[in-house]
Formats: sequence, structure tokens, C-alpha cells
Amino acid sequence: MSEISGSYGTIVKAVSSKEYIEYQNYHVGNVFGITGTSRSEHLHSNFIRWILDSNESHSLGSYSIKQLCIKLLEVINNASNKAVQLCYKQDRSDSLQALKSCAFNGTEELHAKAYREQNNIDLKIEIVIGPKVLPIIIENKIKSSEHLVGKKTSKQTEDYRKTQDDLYRPNNTRYYMPLYVYLTPAFNKQQPSDIKYWIQLKYQDLVDGIIYPAYIKCTSEHYKDIIFSYLQCLSYQTDFDKGGGSMATTPEEQELINDFIRKNKDFINLIIDTMTSSGDIDEETAKKITAGVKDYSNYQYNNTVFKSKRSMVEKVIRDYVKDNPLTSSDDLKDKFLKNKSKPIIKNVEPKQKSYYYQDPISLSDGDYYFTNQWASHLSGQQQINYEGSIEAFIDLAKKEGIEIEKMPS
Repeated sequence: MSEISGSYGTIVKAVSSKEYIEYQNYHVGNVFGITGTSRSEHLHSNFIRWILDSNESHSLGSYSIKQLCIKLLEVINNASNKAVQLCYKQDRSDSLQALKSCAFNGTEELHAKAYREQNNIDLKIEIVIGPKVLPIIIENKIKSSEHLVGKKTSKQTEDYRKTQDDLYRPNNTRYYMPLYVYLTPAFNKQQPSDIKYWIQLKYQDLVDGIIYPAYIKCTSEHYKDIIFSYLQCLSYQTDFDKGGGSMATTPEEQELINDFIRKNKDFINLIIDTMTSSGDIDEETAKKITAGVKDYSNYQYNNTVFKSKRSMVEKVIRDYVKDNPLTSSDDLKDKFLKNKSKPIIKNVEPKQKSYYYQDPISLSDGDYYFTNQWASHLSGQQQINYEGSIEAFIDLAKKEGIEIEKMPS
């Protein structure tokens, strides 16, 4: 009986918490939630067309299309599929150069016209660059996947690409060859069949690089509300019959989620234990979920409170090297990075990028990238050994006279 009442108390505490109420309030009054259209491909395509068209009513001019160009360049450069890089750097180098000129043309306004459902294409954008036009073709897939077309001799994206290439190629004095974008949420794992031509973009990329920055920049309160309402619907799903999870989250929403997890770890563990006991998930899955419930402790160093282990570690190490300019890579490993797998490296490959701090550090024997992987060995089922943990880093820093205090979340 006490176990049941304890579980009930945990649930009541969670759903009554300030963090839960703030998260619920974040989505109140969302028009797409009211109309049950949060997973409609037409809705999303129509909104994206509106925000990318430089002549539309949003008052942003060509800001959003420039942001899209910057994001596409980033995705091409970091593409794990080398065929995509080769396609655009060799076969369509003129189009890639045009994309760069759009992204980095300073304060000059671009003229970009966006179209819907031309020749069965979800979205088409045409950007005027001097005497020529750069077409960008976007295939938007939320829950659907490719289907065979015609006499079933080709896949959808291949057919679309050949049709658009044939449309623009004869007019090469007026048009660049098109760029192709395959847009999906994280839960849609489909890939285009014509894979080397299609730049794969996630909705989270769209939010991080284009829509959220546009929301911040927008000066019209009316249109700012419209953009915010759209951002809300990307994670908060109301038409559950269509399935699928979150398409993307904003920084504000992620912070609300993190706050809830920080203050309600008992509730999260209760859900995991209940689902494991009932057989809804196996123990291995439960361990993976628990590992995802991060340690949200704060850390104080040099009179500054850091909300993430990564930012705190980076500041400590960069300060140390600044004060000790003769520090070598071996010194750094010995003093702070013991028992870490590949803690410091000369060059970062694209697939390694998320495991190291973005900017290198200058040491006495050259420039190096160092690891940003810092977990607590006290965080439940993550099973992190002390030797490679954040606790070990703090103890090593203390030996160098550096005081770091772990604070309650």
C-alpha cells in the first residue's frame, strides 16, 4: 500500500509541478493544435513556402532564404554521404557557387519566389542571382515515403529530378542546374532513391537554421505570433491518428523539457520501471532511456555558474592553457584527460564533429581538438567509469589548484 501511495505522490508532484504547468502552457492556444493539422504535409509545405518567399507578408524580406542557403552549404560540407559532396562540388559546381553567393552576399536583398505543387513538386524556390536564376527543389516527407511512378520503372525522387533537370538544362544561359533537398522529421528514416543528388535536411535543421532565427528577427508582432504558433506545432502533436513523434523543438521548449526532467527524475524513473515491469519495454531499452535522462547538475567555476558540463570543462581547459602557454598535448592529457578514449586529436572528420569542441586549442606542439564527452559516473544506468567521468576531471583540476563546485540542479 505504501508503495502505491508513494507512486501516486510522485505522479501528483510531477503533474502539479511548475515545470509541467509551464510546458503545458507553452502550447496553449496553438491554432494547428485546435484544427488537428500538425502533421499535414500541405500545412508544413505552405508555411515553408510563405517564409522562404522574399516578397511575402512576413516583413523578413530575403532573410529566411539566405539562412536556408547557409544551412544547405553546412549540410553539404558535413554530409556523411560523400556522393552528395562530389555531386555538388564537381557535377554541379556552378550551382554550388551560386548558393555560396546567395549565402554570403552581405546586406543586399535577394529576390526569391517560392512555388507550391508545380509539376507535382512539393516546393520550388527560384532565386535571382544577377542574370541567372538558381532553382531549389524541396521534397517534403513527413510520414509518407517514396512511391513508384509511371510504369514503375523509377522512384519518385529520381523521376522528379530527371523532369526538373530536363526542364532547366536547355535554358542554361538563364538557369543554373537545380539543387535538390529531401526534407524529413527525425522520426522518418526514409532516404531518397536518387540519393547522390538530394541534400538531406531535417526539420530540426530548418528550425535551428531558418525558422527560429526568423522568429527572433521578425519585427511584426502579428507575424511573430504566426511563426511562434507554427514552431509550437512541430513538437506538440494533436492529430495522433497520423502517428510519429516530435518533428523539432525550439531552444525555449527544450529548456522547459530539461527543467521538468531536472526536477522530476523520480517521475521519469517511475514511468520506466512501470513500463519495464508490464513488459512494454525490455530492460535493455529501459537502460537506454535512463541513459538519455541526463545529469543536469550545475557547476561553479571562477565565480561563474555553468549549466552544462561541456561548457564548464571547455572554459577550465582554455583558461589553463592561456595561463600556461607552454602546455603540450601530452601535458593536457596527463593533467585533465586521463583515461579518455581519443581525448585529443589533430584533425576532426565530419563524423567525429559532435564528439569534440568546435574550435581547436593552440598548444606548444600545434593546434588540437579535445573531447567534449563528459558524463557523470553517478547518473543511474549510464555505467560510466569514474576514470573518464566529470567527477574525475574535477578531482584532477583540484590537483592543479582549480576549484570547481558541483551545485544542485
